[in-house]
Amino acid sequence: MPTTPLNFFDDEELLPLDNVLEFLKIAIDEGVKKIRITGGESRYPE
Repeated sequence: MPTTPLNFFDDEELLPLDNVLEFLKIAIDEGVKKIRITGGESRYPE
């Protein structure tokens, strides 16, 4: 494990939570039934 956090993007480059929630609300209003958010650690070691 790295001793320091890995930052792939600056905070300014990430989509703000308010925008994510707005997108999800619109998607649900348009009929989206399932939303999957993926990420995190790999399940398969190299």
